Amino acid sequence: MVEKECDNCETKTQRKLLGKIRGKNLCRKCRKEVRENHREETIDEAGIEQELISLEKNIKNESQRKHYRIRNPIKKRKKISDEIPVPKGSVIKKLDPTNKLESYLGFQESHILLKILMKRGLDFEEARESIKTMKEELRVTREKLREQNKPEEEVKRQMRLKIEELYNY
Repeated sequence: MVEKECDNCETKTQRKLLGKIRGKNLCRKCRKEVRENHREETIDEAGIEQELISLEKNIKNESQRKHYRIRNPIKKRKKISDEIPVPKGSVIKKLDPTNKLESYLGFQESHILLKILMKRGLDFEEARESIKTMKEELRVTREKLREQNKPEEEVKRQMRLKIEELYNY
């Protein structure tokens, strides 16, 4: 292979590895130094050092987001259908021994009752207080019936009647 001298450092290098910058044949090391010096000079002259730093940060952040999205794709949500869900397998629920009556005012029932009372003209606070008193009455009647040693069926029936009265209140 034909070797030539670098115009800057005068080391012999292969001709195909020499490159021309500003009319001079330079080796790899010298070309790298010239490019770095030129880059620094142009940045200093233009005064765009801070802008370049912010651009580099933006590019880095954007590439990180892109790679994150590639590795962790967004999972599509399943559309909720109007069909009734089919139970998978059969699991027998054990009833709590405290609520064997199955007749009490839960959250949804009390919410519905609150709406009914507000439509009839009561304020929110008054309706809330009346629901609290109704729940207290239900608890007291349940305790009275249990003290009288009535059977569970009788207690259930009495409680259902009491709840129906509350809705018709």
